[in-house]
Amino acid sequence: MKDRNRGTREVAEAIANARWTKPKRLSLVGKGIDELPEELGELDELEELDLSHNALSSLPDWLANLTELREVSLTANRFSALPTAVRSLRRLEHLRIDQNALEEVPEWIGDLQPLRILELDGNKISDLPATMRRLENLKELYLGSQFGGNPLGAVPAVVRQLKKLDTLLLDSCKLTDIPEWVGELSLLCELNCQNNRLTDLPGSVCGLDDLVYLSLGGNPLNPELAAAYEEGLEAVLSYLREKSKGTQQRYEAKLLVLGDGDEGKTCVSRALRGLPFEPQHTTRGVDVEPWSFPHPDAPGDETRRITLNVWDFEGQEINHQTHQFFLTTNSLYLLVFRCREQFRLDRARYWLDTIRARAPGARVAIVITECEQRTPYVPEELHAEYEDVLLEDGWLFAVGCEDGTGIDPLRECLTRQAADLDHMGRDWPSSYSAIEDRIGELAAAGTPSIARATLNGILADCGIDAAGFGDVAQCFATLGIVTQFPDCPDLSDFIVLQPQWLTKAISYVMEDRQLASDKGEIEFARMQAIWRDRDYEGMFAKFHDCMKEFELCYDLEDAKQGCLVPLRFGYERPEIPWSDDPALRERRVSYTLPIRPPIGLMSRFIVKTHHMIVTTPAAPTGIYWHNGVFLSTGKGALRSEALCEFDRESRTLSVRVRAAFPQNMIEQIHAYVKAVFAFFKGLEPLRSFGCIEIDAATDGETECPARHSERKISFAIESRERVACEEGRHHIDPWRLVAGIGSFGSDLRRTLREELDRPPEWAEPLVQGIATLVDWADAHGAQLTQLVSNRAEIVPELRQELELKLREYLGHMSELLDERHRTAAPCLFSLAPVDGSAWNPNSYFRQKYVLTPFCECDGNIHRHEPGRVEFTKNKKWWDATAPWIARGTKMLAVGLQLAFAGMPLLIGQQAYDLVKNDVTFMKQLSRHIELEATPDGFAAKHGAEVGGELATDLRARGGKVAVARAAMMRFLEATAPDRYRARSWGELRRIHMPDNSYRWLCRECAQRTRR
Repeated sequence: MKDRNRGTREVAEAIANARWTKPKRLSLVGKGIDELPEELGELDELEELDLSHNALSSLPDWLANLTELREVSLTANRFSALPTAVRSLRRLEHLRIDQNALEEVPEWIGDLQPLRILELDGNKISDLPATMRRLENLKELYLGSQFGGNPLGAVPAVVRQLKKLDTLLLDSCKLTDIPEWVGELSLLCELNCQNNRLTDLPGSVCGLDDLVYLSLGGNPLNPELAAAYEEGLEAVLSYLREKSKGTQQRYEAKLLVLGDGDEGKTCVSRALRGLPFEPQHTTRGVDVEPWSFPHPDAPGDETRRITLNVWDFEGQEINHQTHQFFLTTNSLYLLVFRCREQFRLDRARYWLDTIRARAPGARVAIVITECEQRTPYVPEELHAEYEDVLLEDGWLFAVGCEDGTGIDPLRECLTRQAADLDHMGRDWPSSYSAIEDRIGELAAAGTPSIARATLNGILADCGIDAAGFGDVAQCFATLGIVTQFPDCPDLSDFIVLQPQWLTKAISYVMEDRQLASDKGEIEFARMQAIWRDRDYEGMFAKFHDCMKEFELCYDLEDAKQGCLVPLRFGYERPEIPWSDDPALRERRVSYTLPIRPPIGLMSRFIVKTHHMIVTTPAAPTGIYWHNGVFLSTGKGALRSEALCEFDRESRTLSVRVRAAFPQNMIEQIHAYVKAVFAFFKGLEPLRSFGCIEIDAATDGETECPARHSERKISFAIESRERVACEEGRHHIDPWRLVAGIGSFGSDLRRTLREELDRPPEWAEPLVQGIATLVDWADAHGAQLTQLVSNRAEIVPELRQELELKLREYLGHMSELLDERHRTAAPCLFSLAPVDGSAWNPNSYFRQKYVLTPFCECDGNIHRHEPGRVEFTKNKKWWDATAPWIARGTKMLAVGLQLAFAGMPLLIGQQAYDLVKNDVTFMKQLSRHIELEATPDGFAAKHGAEVGGELATDLRARGGKVAVARAAMMRFLEATAPDRYRARSWGELRRIHMPDNSYRWLCRECAQRTRR
């Protein structure tokens, strides 16, 4: 009652104030009101009214008096029907009534013809009325989003008539297909179909020329489309184009046989394929053999004959990390154990958790071998614990491979399970079939690997356009037909046709006894000898690089010319040499896993962060052990330190950071942690933050042993309350714990929009998003200039904040250029006249310009002159492309500011002055073009927002986001078409970084990063 009274009082005060100030916008968000006060009807000059997150179930008729309303938000109220009062708002352009309980949309919706944006997501709507065809100006339609969908079941037919749509969101709408007519919506920029039941897309999507954002996550896509989607929009379009040339049905899948060593996996594989029993030696790496059988529903139809490729994996635990790369969701699994007096429940849970983490939703059966004379016991509780992956019926089989006991029931079960796979019998492009046949012939002839040029020749012979070579190759890699490493410069030409050949080679090193006794350290000469002695002559360089790509090792930097294998590190925790500096602040973060982690989780983390491992005279190769590592960045006052430890019993990764601004390193480490967990689709860790106590008199901090979950802190921030710490018996401001942590609180963006958009001060949290970065840089331009003038006074805390802001910028720009991480251009550029002249608004269109990319290496950002592009354009071109140039130069100018604001001492004052002049010129150019822009071409299709302000969060909803992405790409296409399409800027190359991001680096920096 107290909160409601406070809300009513705040509403009355807001309306009273508005009667005097006559604002265009009024926000009454989250006031707890269930009816509108009549005084609101007097504000007849209002254009925007936000009533979100209240308890409204109806609107008064007098709302029609607010005739100037153009935007009304009714999000998250209690409406069961669209209020009739809205019908009178004949100037309404944007209506939000999402997250309510609407069951239908009234016929009169068609009367609101000025509507440009209609948000209906998160309701109970099953169809849309035909009258919506009259909404000829509608550009954005939200039927489903991250906040919920509608139970549509099919895309409403009337959507076909909305020809001006550029944004269509269908998230969580229970769709089983997308209609072919979607290709008629020719202006679509954004199509979101997440979290439905889609297995494929219509070929007409290829005709959507302006499409820049396609979202298909959370659908049971067929393997080929899923593989293409992993690579991005162009790969999806390439796949759809190949399908349009002709298809044939494909009846093929994978059967993966897992388990510890000496459990009988190979014997089971042979028995299933009808081969006689033979005692088997230990499998090395993995063996792959085909098993073909008639379709159980059409035993006489040879065109429907099913092939299961049986992958028989080595059981040695040290090699499990390599095997994880081949575990996929759209496969069948056999988990094999030898019959014993007591079933190995711990090992069963280990393997089932590994499968669940890497391939959630997989189908698994447990097989007990050597049961010719014995009946095994397996506790029934296991099925209840793992019912999400174990087969519902027939999940346990007792077999005897020597006399065939139980093999027939197992074979019959697998035959039926294979036939029932969602993707069995799917349409497969005929060109893909021809490619697979050619690859299979080479592999069968004993060719373990080929060069990229050879693969491209096969693709060309089978009708694939050169532009699609990379996308098709990656599709085949995802399906396990080939193994490739396109993001590794040293391995990009290396195409493996026989995965068992590669994994066996790696297993020889991983199982080397001397490697274990040396606690993971091995010289290159020894690695080379191991492979040479096993007939892998001349393969050292390739195999060594493959081990690094599999995140099994990293290179040492000393003259010993060797590498370290973290899986073989010792278990003793060394002494941690923390810096003794009382000025440093400390923050703690932990990640707790819901299930037992697969082998190698900490090993992967150590490999990804090895460039930050602390070395000392007593530990020249680094401070590390099997389950932990000590990291640092920077020197002196700029030093940040982090202790990272993984406790297998509690399944928790703990991170303790000390720095002037610890959030900077916390975000760096968080990126690496996310990259590790991203490999395991079934792992969703709970992040928690360590508590601190604040001395009210001195504002000093002391550690509190308590930890608070991210959810708890989120709720406290949303509620604008302090966190109650039961363990320390005190309260703490939640922002104090997470200030500056950019990855925190994305789910609170809507609630905290006003607070986040306030111009931040240096001591306040630095907010996210390109739009906010632009505002931030503009607002603090004078302070940044002052920092340069008084560069010796840059405090460590501010310097580390700037580093964090730069990483945010590069991440957002990478998303902007291509949000599927297939960036076609660097993120840092300067644009300036070739002659270095200053801005002249009367002759800018007569100038000759140079677009220069920058190498994006941490701590060594620099111009890359070989990648520069010079161009001259006429006045007509400038006018036509003005919106793109305005946005592009504005964003790029901010990037350079953030990249160099804190670093004039490092790069030299002369070089910095050159950058500063470029920034000044780009800002002036941007401002002038925004004022004089006359939209044409792409801009004419999508309206004034293209040339408007950049105040848009890239991760927000809506067509403006899609248009912003398109504008940036069009800007680069217009100024540097040859460079952009070739994805080549001098020696700059797109390099896959350990945290799963991508940076454009010069050759020297790329080699240093690859060590």
